[in-house]
Amino acid sequence: TILKQSYELIKEEVKEGDFIYLDPCYDPLTKTSFANYTPKRFCEEDRIKLARFIGDIRIKGAKFLLSNNNIKEVRDIYQDCNITNISASRSINSNPLGRGHITELLISN
Repeated sequence: TILKQSYELIKEEVKEGDFIYLDPCYDPLTKTSFANYTPKRFCEEDRIKLARFIGDIRIKGAKFLLSNNNIKEVRDIYQDCNITNISASRSINSNPLGRGHITELLISN
């Protein structure tokens, strides 16, 4: 079964062996980075709630894969996980010099 919904709605349903892919609002790379995915910007409190959810599903024996920008705060909160750097292409940027490849993170258990 493949579901697409907020991680907050599935916490009680997650069981051992499940695989959850999480693609949250990316933490901004800079103060001017686009991050207005919703009226309320994804903030540190949201990042902590997501990390707690991941901790809970790990205890249940579920597998996860999370993608996000390569910033210190994200690397720090998931330091006990597997973190892989990947190259991602960015074609849109208000500054043409900011277009091209950047490093993103894939985080898993």
